[in-house]
Amino acid sequence: MFNDNASDQDRQKKLEELIRKNNDDGDDSEDKNAESEIPTFEMINEMLARSPEELELFNKMDAEMGVRENRTAKMEEIMKHRPGVTMESQVNYRLTQEWEVPDWIRVKPVDEDLEKD
Repeated sequence: MFNDNASDQDRQKKLEELIRKNNDDGDDSEDKNAESEIPTFEMINEMLARSPEELELFNKMDAEMGVRENRTAKMEEIMKHRPGVTMESQVNYRLTQEWEVPDWIRVKPVDEDLEKD
């Protein structure tokens, strides 16, 4: 992604470009490209399981993990911030949500060279 010769400004521009490209891809519409879709636990389990018994075991392990991590409380928090999301939605509660990202990361810094002009 980056080479050793890239300057900090080049890296910053590349990251901003990637973020902008990701945001321009649209909101949570269902016609998203399958390649960019974040797989659910069930999808991952189906990819990994070598037998129906393993699939059942993996799903049971995920259910136990959800209880340990208090999935219900985390999903309720997500539902407060994202209207339209339900408890049955395929939202990965373990990923950082957009509303959890601090403002200092989302706000574009002022370019001092442009300020002087």
